[in-house]
Amino acid sequence: YQDDDDHIACTYITHHNENLNWQYTGSFAEQGKRKEVITYFDATMRNREMITISNTEDKAIVAETVYDIMGRATMNVLPAPIDDNKLQFYSAINKNSSGDAYSHSDIAFPNGSTCNVSAAVMSNLSGASQYYSANNPFINNPSYYFTRYVPNAEGYPFSVTEYTADNTGRIRRQGSVGQTFQPGSGHETRYYYAKPSQRDIDRLFGVEAGNASHYLKNIVVDPNGQISVS
Repeated sequence: YQDDDDHIACTYITHHNENLNWQYTGSFAEQGKRKEVITYFDATMRNREMITISNTEDKAIVAETVYDIMGRATMNVLPAPIDDNKLQFYSAINKNSSGDAYSHSDIAFPNGSTCNVSAAVMSNLSGASQYYSANNPFINNPSYYFTRYVPNAEGYPFSVTEYTADNTGRIRRQGSVGQTFQPGSGHETRYYYAKPSQRDIDRLFGVEAGNASHYLKNIVVDPNGQISVS
């Protein structure tokens, strides 16, 4: 700034994570309410980690996305609060059983010996796997009594997506959180892609629907085995 005597003063502002790509979003509402979110991106501008602050508990909530070797979002980790209240990047917040940062190396993809994608268990010593376990850091705090009702993810606080092997980006199987709903368990969501026959089109929509070659037929089997066709 510049004062009345033409003296110029400069103030140095400390950069926030100057070596990282990040985006800050602040939303404001009546009665002084606000919500702040910081999203961190890698060098290819893919969303890696998202952090916000719980206004009621004053704790940071962290969500992470893991990408496979082809850059596809293959794992979404459940958002979970940690025992901190800073809007910053939390390096290696989710760890594997060896204590290293959880990455695509911990996800096994279909190969000549296996047909399903599978993810290794997460360590319950930090991150989402800690919060969704008996090792929850807030479980004995009377101020956070509700944490005793948080379900145990059994080391699987994430959903895993398997894509078709044709480079189209279509989903083949998709698991959900918890060990019971992991891919290959029989309770994952399965996707099938086909073409309808002309007879199907005519029976459902009448002959005015046109030629069947203009339509696609998608089939989804949910975790309970229920099938829906579109």
